[in-house]
Amino acid sequence: MSGRAQQVLLRFPAHLDAVRPGKQLGQVVDALVEDLDRLAADLAAVRRAHRLAHADTLTDLLLLAGLHGLTRADLDILFTGVARKRALLAALIAAVGGPANTRDAAANALLDLWGIDGTNPRLPLFAPPVQGGNPPDLAAAAKALAAAAGASLGYRATVAAARARVARICQIHAEGNGTVRALLLATANALDLEIDAAKNAATRAALVAAEETAGFDFRIDADADLGAGDALFHSRDLFWHATFVRDRWPLLPTAPPAVEALGLEENPRRRERYQNEECADGQLFTVIRRGFGRELLQAEVLGIANRTVGPMVVNRDEGHGVGYAAAVPAGKSLVFREDGRALLDGSDVTSFAYSWQGACFAETAAANGQPSDPHDFVFAGPGVDPRRRAVFAVTAPAGALDREFIFPHDGQDITVPGIGIGVTRLAFFVQVAHLGAPGKPVAPRPRIAFADGSVFAGGTPKAADLHLSWMEHEAYAVRIVIPARFGLFDSGITDRVVAALARFRPAGIDLRVELADDHWKLGEGTVTEAVAVDPISLLQGGTVLTPPPPPTP
Repeated sequence: MSGRAQQVLLRFPAHLDAVRPGKQLGQVVDALVEDLDRLAADLAAVRRAHRLAHADTLTDLLLLAGLHGLTRADLDILFTGVARKRALLAALIAAVGGPANTRDAAANALLDLWGIDGTNPRLPLFAPPVQGGNPPDLAAAAKALAAAAGASLGYRATVAAARARVARICQIHAEGNGTVRALLLATANALDLEIDAAKNAATRAALVAAEETAGFDFRIDADADLGAGDALFHSRDLFWHATFVRDRWPLLPTAPPAVEALGLEENPRRRERYQNEECADGQLFTVIRRGFGRELLQAEVLGIANRTVGPMVVNRDEGHGVGYAAAVPAGKSLVFREDGRALLDGSDVTSFAYSWQGACFAETAAANGQPSDPHDFVFAGPGVDPRRRAVFAVTAPAGALDREFIFPHDGQDITVPGIGIGVTRLAFFVQVAHLGAPGKPVAPRPRIAFADGSVFAGGTPKAADLHLSWMEHEAYAVRIVIPARFGLFDSGITDRVVAALARFRPAGIDLRVELADDHWKLGEGTVTEAVAVDPISLLQGGTVLTPPPPPTP
């Protein structure tokens, strides 16, 4: 007899002794309340299905999510990750009892996807305790790993993960879309990540303690509604925002998680290229640019015939130029890079390069009776702007403009000119024919921006093709960087994250998602400190060198 039937019989008068076993009344009541039990269970299920925190099935959760405009596509990354993990789990189960290397490889693949840190093989993390110095039982560890993964990938676990995502999406919407914080939290939610408050707090304390001596370039803001542990890290220029993250559903609480960071870069940098400028000796031209501030120029000089001798590029507004004390062969490329190095067809020739800063008189408008440009340099006098006062040029390396200077030098870095917002006036020069004593050039060398005339310089043809470029902050764009392990889900994971963030993206903003890459890139990589690295440095660092390509057979 069911418990409900007994409760009904207890309500009868005591003298009927309704609960005594064997009485016909008990059998009749038991048959009647059977439908009531089923009805009560169905009613309870209906009540749970209308509550996000209690819904038992994915169907109910998706119907509730639909009330907020959410679809299955908003949970696409969850289902993709579960399917991938189940496939790797099946491979591990099949490898149990087989060759050790196959078993270990299957386990490592599953642990990589889960973000478990450690030295391979990592199966000992799941091995039972050992005694007497015996080696860990890796076969038992593989079974324990399979059991833990299976429990994390079951139907109820998937329902719980979907519930958490839907609830978090609604919470972020309620707090407001289109902000840096909303995009970072939405990205973490789409990837089943949480802000690692403990790691943030520990890193913050270490960085604050070391800031005066280590010179970390970061800023930390604590959001009032987040709490100190959940505050985001911001770069000083406010283009970068990042935080440490951890897995929302860890596979094993005692397993060491990998240190992971999630970051957002506003107005990400890209190389902006100026049109090809066909330059003769003494060519004057201007570049019009929009941007966020001054940037360093990269100048590429392409040699033509035998006329590209001693090329020099000058920013007339800054009084800053770079030059090369040799010829650029026809068809070859000489690049003055932003990092102060000069390359000739990929080979370092900085020992033949130089730079200078000082007064520059490359404009001829005033001499022709036209109004002078306010950026022109002038001789000292009353009321002269100190920024436009003519000063002697200072070179790097020192004395590079002297006729006694000998090239090549020791390879000291040069400094390249910049490009400002608006109109920037530039000039290009090459070394043309000049008179000199036997074995010695005259000083100064004419017509390469040291004087305004040269022997046999009239009517010079095109001397070089000049390509200018610089790193520009892209307007109306945002780049989000996610941990690299999510690339193991599938090749389209970044597109899936972009789709998941569409509802949080500010209108008119181009949003891109990229996988974190710790390979150092020339001109972009930075060397980070070995201790107390903040999440921004972790995402920008790039301290791993890419292995060289295999030799060509």
